[in-house]
Amino acid sequence: MEHHPVIASALKLINYLAIIGSKEMTVSVADTERYILNVPTQKLNLNIKPGDPIKKGSIADIVLREGTRQVQRIPKEVFGVPFVGVGVPLRDEQNIIVGLILTGTPIDDQEEVREMADNLAAASEQISAATDNLAVNSQQLATTAEEVASQASSMESEVQRVDDIVRIVKGITNRTNILGLNAAIEAARAGESGRGFSVVAEEIRKMAADTNSSTQQISETVTGIKDLLSDISQKISNLAGLYQGQAATTEEIASSTQQIGVMSQTLKGLADHLA
Repeated sequence: MEHHPVIASALKLINYLAIIGSKEMTVSVADTERYILNVPTQKLNLNIKPGDPIKKGSIADIVLREGTRQVQRIPKEVFGVPFVGVGVPLRDEQNIIVGLILTGTPIDDQEEVREMADNLAAASEQISAATDNLAVNSQQLATTAEEVASQASSMESEVQRVDDIVRIVKGITNRTNILGLNAAIEAARAGESGRGFSVVAEEIRKMAADTNSSTQQISETVTGIKDLLSDISQKISNLAGLYQGQAATTEEIASSTQQIGVMSQTLKGLADHLA
């Protein structure tokens, strides 16, 4: 079967075209109705046989109808391998379309890069959201720690007031004890007439001794509480500093994550350009 000279020339060049374009590029030649020749590759086979009609809506059909170069990205689901199809019309000396050349170049590598870029972008968004939440939580913890430290400091002041009261009570106890002692001495001097007063003086001294013992215990307890509050306040202050540092670190991570997101978008754009 004889073909139009333009198509015949294309048939002679088809093998060279495949080599020049890409070792994985499949090439097909068709007239205005049917395919004449198809050179598949190991990776990409469009299942085109000589004599197969050109399907309506296909890239070849669009080339013939519009008379212009057409480029389409064909997804993996169609032929098992994603590829870019390029169709170019063949024209004779009168500029009449007599056929077309169709090439298919696999872009699975580019698609993998594109998918990796998408996954990287999604992961960076998740990390960014997580670090934002962590930074907010760290800041809240730092604020809370500062508030607790302030409250602990206020408690130290209150405990100090209790300690002051205990010292006052101690002073009163000491004076009461001295007063009881003096009363006992005077009762002894009074002899028989001062016996009843002596009993009262003894009770005053016992009460003073008991009060002194109690205030001593209170004083020791207050001192322990003061030491404990001081230690708690110091530790809370240290925690506040740690939380502040953590917040600063998470901000740095968030900034780095944003840069990763930008890089993933750039990578995606390169993949699209390569395809």
